[in-house]
Amino acid sequence: MSDFFTILDGDDRRRERDYLLSVELSEKDLKRLYELIRSNDNPKGSYASWIFTNKMDQDKKKIALFVDDLILWLPECQTQGILRSMLRSVSQHEAPQKNESEWIDLCFHYLIKLDYEIAVKVHAMQILFMYCKKYPELATELKGVIENGEKNYSPALAARSRNILKSLERISENLS
Repeated sequence: MSDFFTILDGDDRRRERDYLLSVELSEKDLKRLYELIRSNDNPKGSYASWIFTNKMDQDKKKIALFVDDLILWLPECQTQGILRSMLRSVSQHEAPQKNESEWIDLCFHYLIKLDYEIAVKVHAMQILFMYCKKYPELATELKGVIENGEKNYSPALAARSRNILKSLERISENLS
């Protein structure tokens, strides 16, 4: 695979994006793309993360190669596009088993703070919901955070939160 920096710096991003999405990336290439994202907390990293997430969509199990490392640097990431893409990939897999408390704390942070984009909050909410299935006692806390934040939610986030709240009710009922 040619150098990702060269591809991502090109003039015709659509063509380059389509090329990267059409070719099979080896595990080594995926790791190189991941490292490019990790080392570029900027629009280039955001663009690379979009490609990365689309590659993860093609094989959702591949995120497992990166999820343990993600929690180490994602809390410091400032680029919303990277946060959105990486959380989306994690939310479509299963709740990370390693560093569970760090993932839970980070996702609550994203959900509570007003500085984060709607999509970041949606994916954080989904990851927290996955943990609620594993740890039903978290359901009450997530429900409280969602209900407290609803007045600030956009229509899209409010719709997602209503679906999560319904599912949390079922978890809470099973806990009783």
